[in-house]
Amino acid sequence: MAEYIGIKGSTIQSLSSDPPAPIAGQVWYNTTSTVLKGYAFSYGTGAWASGGNTNSKHSHAGGGGGTVTAGLIASGIPPANTPPGSACEEYNGTAWTEVNNTNRYTNQMGNTGAGPQTSVLIFGGAETPKKATESYDGTSWTTKNAMNEDHSMAGGAGSDNTSAIGFGASPKNTNSESWDGTSWAATSALNVDSIQRAGAGTATAALAITGDDTPKQQVEEWDGSTWTAVTAVNTGGEGMGAAGTVATAIKFAGVPNLTQTERWNGSTWTEVADLATGRAYVGYCGAAVSSALCIGGTTGPTGNSTATEEWTAPAPFAVKTFTAS
Repeated sequence: MAEYIGIKGSTIQSLSSDPPAPIAGQVWYNTTSTVLKGYAFSYGTGAWASGGNTNSKHSHAGGGGGTVTAGLIASGIPPANTPPGSACEEYNGTAWTEVNNTNRYTNQMGNTGAGPQTSVLIFGGAETPKKATESYDGTSWTTKNAMNEDHSMAGGAGSDNTSAIGFGASPKNTNSESWDGTSWAATSALNVDSIQRAGAGTATAALAITGDDTPKQQVEEWDGSTWTAVTAVNTGGEGMGAAGTVATAIKFAGVPNLTQTERWNGSTWTEVADLATGRAYVGYCGAAVSSALCIGGTTGPTGNSTATEEWTAPAPFAVKTFTAS
């Protein structure tokens, strides 16, 4: 029979109290409570709640970043059939406030949705120049070095404005580029040529989720050097939002005005709580599966939303007590 030391490479510690910062898979014996404990994945589902409305309409945006209590949304399409806008707004967990605009009018960009409100990068977009890059420092937007290829309807991921991965474009291709804080460099290509993908994670560990091309359920994982196909979502479509990491993530909304939310545990997708309002082409952000924003988007052929929904869920890992059963 396999022993714990053979599997994990360490013995089970005897501790008088639970460790303050356990790691996933750690097991210990609590001598005070006389029970065996471990730090394991928690399967709490989470829920959506209404947040404050944006001041401008931001469908087809993509310029999201920050958290539930400190979010950002930039640019996008205002009312239906009008030119893209440059409006930027910050969220404090209750209300949105207009701040300095982006330098260009565009929509359908890639973004660093896992980054803080004060350090966001947006790149590509449907309006010329489709290679453009802008960085936000919490006050203003600065134009940075352009991408190497046009990335209209791009996807992206990143943890701040100094590192990002951008992928996909229209016309459909498998182009992928990496940002190091100064310039963009071509990387290994995606496996499926698709557009309007949602991104979650960081510049070196990201998920590219669904898209408009068959199979619309596809998901690819980036490890910093290559893209690998992983388990598909149950309900696919373009214009979705996402949050989290390659180990634990959620995806939500999407064409045709979906309410479904699915949670990723590193190997499979499971449907969890729905959005209150079905919509597509949403703005989104969130570095963790336990906290995300779904911002604006379209609610029909000519409808654009100002609604914000806040996702909260139990922390993905928790201390568990082992029992005989």
